Amino acid sequence: MRLAGRAKAGFYPTPPSVVEQITGWIKASPEPIERPGLLRILDPCCGLGDPLERIAAHTGAESYGIELDRNRAAISREKLSSVLRADALTARVSAESFSFLFLNPPYDQDERRRLEHQFLVHSTPWLVPRGLLVYIIPQGRYPTVTLRYLAAWYEGIRLFRFPDEEYGRFRQTVLFAVKKSRAAPDPSLMEEVRQRAQGVLPALPLPDEPVYSLPAVSKETRFLFRSGEVGPEEALPEIDPHGVWRMPEVAENLEPGKSRETVRPLMPLRQGHLAQLIAAGFINNQVLEKDGKRLLIKGRTVKSAVKLPAEDENTEIERDVIRTTITALDEKGRWIEIGEGE
Repeated sequence: MRLAGRAKAGFYPTPPSVVEQITGWIKASPEPIERPGLLRILDPCCGLGDPLERIAAHTGAESYGIELDRNRAAISREKLSSVLRADALTARVSAESFSFLFLNPPYDQDERRRLEHQFLVHSTPWLVPRGLLVYIIPQGRYPTVTLRYLAAWYEGIRLFRFPDEEYGRFRQTVLFAVKKSRAAPDPSLMEEVRQRAQGVLPALPLPDEPVYSLPAVSKETRFLFRSGEVGPEEALPEIDPHGVWRMPEVAENLEPGKSRETVRPLMPLRQGHLAQLIAAGFINNQVLEKDGKRLLIKGRTVKSAVKLPAEDENTEIERDVIRTTITALDEKGRWIEIGEGE
């Protein structure tokens, strides 16, 4: 998909200095034993994981990230509690399961609309009511559809630009907002945020005291956090413990249990019968003994193609031929190969 092709180009990591200032707006949380629930924080475009690692250290929260790029996802897994290598727009995440959403999305557009808006709409349901959103996008990326959505789903909106030394390159802004319990259109708030976004924004300050407390998530809430698409990296760890080979009904049919009972044929086996059993592998690694000579045997049957003469030089004729070979090893380490016609 187009997003995958632009994964590297759309990566604009938040400068560490800005992350430090954002962290200063959030209150440090009590020890886990004192909380009524869980604290989970999420970055749907976590990159190398640095911003969320810093905020998690400050809040004591469990940190979750989603990253499309394989290399960045591998690095972020070393820093965060859990990371999906996936497209956040197809990820399966429980509603209202995160206390904080750090959203610095790709600055791009696909066939439908701006990715900044798509990421906002797709990830907002994952945030609990009263949860905190930090939304980082360029100042010119606040279209009416985004302003309307923000005003309907969020309140207490504060909007700043990056500090001078970081603002010049991409003209990025930081928006703080608290999620409402349900959507409620607010045209006046929408217009207020529009005027701010189109005007001269103040630089992001470091407050004297933290402003936002992160709400806890209920421990009883069912939590789902997985990729919408299962790739080899996700599938392989599941195959051994949960794959079809672990199903008893399959294993019994493919590898019947060995019986300890001795089976006696109705009639004595002839040499042809024995040869077929050996060739089919039923008597592999068995020791045969006769007249004081002992042989360790192994048989196999393979199919090969044999070219036949053709009347036309431009024509090739092949025929499949089944060849049976029996290999024996004597006590002196000598190999004996017995094929058809020998």
